[in-house]
Amino acid sequence: MWTGDGKPLLTTAVITTTANGIVGEVHNRMPVVVPPDRCAAWLDPGTPADELLRMLAPFPAALMVAADASPLVNNPRYDGPDCLRAG
Repeated sequence: MWTGDGKPLLTTAVITTTANGIVGEVHNRMPVVVPPDRCAAWLDPGTPADELLRMLAPFPAALMVAADASPLVNNPRYDGPDCLRAG
């Protein structure tokens, strides 16, 4: 958390990496996916930097499934259940 105008400001960030084979079909970057068994190490301030950097690798494409998405997902103002239906 950092402060802006003297008030705490809670923020988030999406860390990206090179796209794997599946995501690479639509974009050259993808969010880093930290495997569940590595989450504790990711959040531990004592984890060595070199170990953290190894976690920034693309998630294995073999563990992912591609699915069509509704065009509604491109509208940031729309947040309805139709976003979960294929387009």
